[in-house]
Amino acid sequence: MESAARWWEFYFVRYALGTLVGALIVNQALRVDARFSDFMLFGLGGDEPASRLMLVMGYGLVFCYVASVPILVLHASRLVIWIRPKYERQGSEKRKVLGNLTSGDLRVLACVLTCTTAVMMLLNIYIGFSREIGEDGFLLKLITSAVVAVVCIEWVALLILLFYSNRAYERMKMLSVSRARSANVGGIVDSYRHMREHGNSIFIVVLEFVLGAALIGVLSLIEEPKIESEYVQQLASALVPMLLLWILPGAGIWVFTALLERRFAFDRSFQG
Repeated sequence: MESAARWWEFYFVRYALGTLVGALIVNQALRVDARFSDFMLFGLGGDEPASRLMLVMGYGLVFCYVASVPILVLHASRLVIWIRPKYERQGSEKRKVLGNLTSGDLRVLACVLTCTTAVMMLLNIYIGFSREIGEDGFLLKLITSAVVAVVCIEWVALLILLFYSNRAYERMKMLSVSRARSANVGGIVDSYRHMREHGNSIFIVVLEFVLGAALIGVLSLIEEPKIESEYVQQLASALVPMLLLWILPGAGIWVFTALLERRFAFDRSFQG
């Protein structure tokens, strides 16, 4: 396939714009808090613009990659949501509805409600301190709600993937068979892959704005510490929980792929 020889194009399209936007967001965050700037730039001043620019661009790439973690989870979840359930294949409309309620959707719904309830409880605790900033409280709640919505969707998608890894594996087999069926499908595959990568690029920018707004909001709330070590502690206590909730579902994809690999190892249809 033509795209196999130009695999790097997909990564360039996906991360080039995101790296630039990420660098701009990081640079803005550095301007918000001079202490954060000194901490992240290792004391580099304005007399070393080239070193500063390279460091900020590096941070931009890292920020872009971290912001794109939800896309990884959603990309994997497509293997589940596009499987046609058994109840759609036969029976009357009433049987389809009953099949819908007994084919695992209730478990998915329970999972969604449980995760949403837990995350909303954390949200209420997290935005409690927003009263301290007066009129900006609404903006902080809006930004926090956006972060919570992304995190909630991530975790729900990951749990659905883990519960329905067998469905995902069957979907991968279907895609593999469809792509290998004829050499003429190469153009179709390349077409939707290119469109998807451009969509990924824009989606990453949207997530960068969400995560960047949260980062800048947290920096603006950190109080002036009496000693330098207190600032690092405040910064870590504010950012680490948010970042962990954001990126851990991406680490959970490792578990999902391990389940797929296990299913593949015992799939007799591939054995000669």
